[in-house]
Amino acid sequence: MMHKELENIKKLGLELNHFIATNQIGKAKKIISKLERSFFVSEAEEILIPAKSRLLILQGELEEAKRNLLTGICYCWNSDEAFELLRLFNPYSDKKTKYYYLEVIGGDASFGVFTRFSKDHIGTFEVAANDVSEAISYIDEVCSFAKPNERKIYFQTECEQPINLNKRGIYYTFPFRLEGSERSWAA
Repeated sequence: MMHKELENIKKLGLELNHFIATNQIGKAKKIISKLERSFFVSEAEEILIPAKSRLLILQGELEEAKRNLLTGICYCWNSDEAFELLRLFNPYSDKKTKYYYLEVIGGDASFGVFTRFSKDHIGTFEVAANDVSEAISYIDEVCSFAKPNERKIYFQTECEQPINLNKRGIYYTFPFRLEGSERSWAA
């Protein structure tokens, strides 16, 4: 039964995306209502957060769309679509834009309202920005740090850049892991 419900959520997500793309708002809202009643909250929200934001953007409610994304980002940790939508609100890339690979260690991080990490966790982000400070500001937009002065931030700019850097912001995120476990270049 669990597998069947998860498959149904995926199917509804595809239908929802189709209805939004073809501007069938009434049908999209019916699918949203079904997904909102799912017992698989995380799986449904991972679909709902970006979809609702796209609907809000279509309706011209940009601030509400961004607020929806930032409030529900904890369900969309690895959602390319959610971060692509967030980048819509950021400045365009220019000649100064670099592609940063950052690791944030410690700081008592939270991702959204439900996901909290201990001081020994590491978050990895790939961010297009004009400087390190701007890159960190994009991270701070989606993660809150109870102890920001206790975090360590390592970065490099020599990582491979995506082909299309039209907007600045976060391009990829990777789940937090414990410090001391399989470390990267920042060791």
